[in-house]
Amino acid sequence: MTAPILDDEPAATGARPSVVVWIVLLVVAGLCCWGGIAFVRYIGGYNSLRDAGSPVPSPMDRPTPTPSWSPTHPADEDFETKLRHELESGVLAAAITPAPVASGCSVVVRAQASFPCWVTYAGSKVTFTVTINESSTGGVLTVIKYDIKANEVILTREAVLRKAYTARGDDPIRCDEFPEVSVVGVDATMAQSCYWEPRKKETRRLTVRATRFWSSAYGVVDVDE
Repeated sequence: MTAPILDDEPAATGARPSVVVWIVLLVVAGLCCWGGIAFVRYIGGYNSLRDAGSPVPSPMDRPTPTPSWSPTHPADEDFETKLRHELESGVLAAAITPAPVASGCSVVVRAQASFPCWVTYAGSKVTFTVTINESSTGGVLTVIKYDIKANEVILTREAVLRKAYTARGDDPIRCDEFPEVSVVGVDATMAQSCYWEPRKKETRRLTVRATRFWSSAYGVVDVDE
């Protein structure tokens, strides 16, 4: 009688994908994910600063604020009174926003002499150095030529936003929340920033700093990259 022939290998039952297949699938999935993010950034102009800050509104027209007092008879007032009025006027004009101001000086009227002055704006104090270049008396008329140099600058929120609004033409500008009033050293940079989105391209950060141009003894705000 002939014995039945048995198959040496059992039939395969549901073999699992190899480790290599899993690695290939993970790599493909990763490439697809990266490509999708890149595509979204491309079509949407995405970057980490795009939503930073808030849109800067169009500034309102307002008259330049002035001190609440003025020399009674400017031609007859002493040098210190006129100097204090000039300092207060300069601080108010740079700040744009009206606020209570006060001032004082330790005047020394002598050629090449320097002395300190101060102005408070809404309770915040800035100091100045005044240098006498020339002092001469002819009859009853005293001529004093002098320079004013700001040591700190009053920067108000309105002054910063007004400057930011025009910093890049018609391109939209966004800014962080700035303090109502700040005292900033000359050429110092503020902690807050503004953001510029040039023609829907990648948003750039703009720094805000206090500076003193030759035409402004009182300091101004500068918004730039």
